[in-house]
Amino acid sequence: MTKRKLIDIVLSHVNRRGYFLALLLIVLASTVASEVATSRDELAWIGVIALVASAAIAGMRSADIGQSRWWLVLYLIPFLNVILGCRLLALPSGYAHHKKIDRAMNVIAGTFIAVFGTITIGLIAFFVATPSASTTPNAPIEVRVASTPKYSDPSLQAVVDSRNRAFKLYPFLADPENPWRKKLDAYVENELARKERAQFFIHLDWPERIVIEFLAKNGLLNRDGSLKKL
Repeated sequence: MTKRKLIDIVLSHVNRRGYFLALLLIVLASTVASEVATSRDELAWIGVIALVASAAIAGMRSADIGQSRWWLVLYLIPFLNVILGCRLLALPSGYAHHKKIDRAMNVIAGTFIAVFGTITIGLIAFFVATPSASTTPNAPIEVRVASTPKYSDPSLQAVVDSRNRAFKLYPFLADPENPWRKKLDAYVENELARKERAQFFIHLDWPERIVIEFLAKNGLLNRDGSLKKL
């Protein structure tokens, strides 16, 4: 291929139909090549080739409608590149000179406005309807539990019942904000991590046992097992 032929190809014009078919071919070829690709490097090269091919076709189409190829620089701007792409697809050949609108342009432009508008409205509605996790960054989320859930697993339910009995016997431990409750939680977590206590936690009433054990170690129980005054 001579240098003159290469220049002729680069400066040649592509009409509306040719531009659409070229884009369709680039998309199909890129999709097939991406499925065959076996590495990220190959995918990257496919993307580069598709981008260069799209830019070349867009330049030819710009020349066909009488638009400067420098407009292609605006394709780097999100959303604006979509609008300019629709312009290339809709405008008839030589539009910059005769300024005439044909039926095909109206159909393409109307379809684009309907589709793009619907997508835009849908995205806005989605973000508006989606509540934020919290109005204050890193603010704690308050969770209120109306009642203790019932479990279908008898063993799990037995453990939960044991915990509830312990909290009923020592109500101050039922409050998650109570300092002694926080100490109890830390104590239980530490004991659960100890391998030598594995047999202890096999018992279904281990919550009651470990609460009494915790209170006794911290000197909160009388000899008769009653709770000392805090």
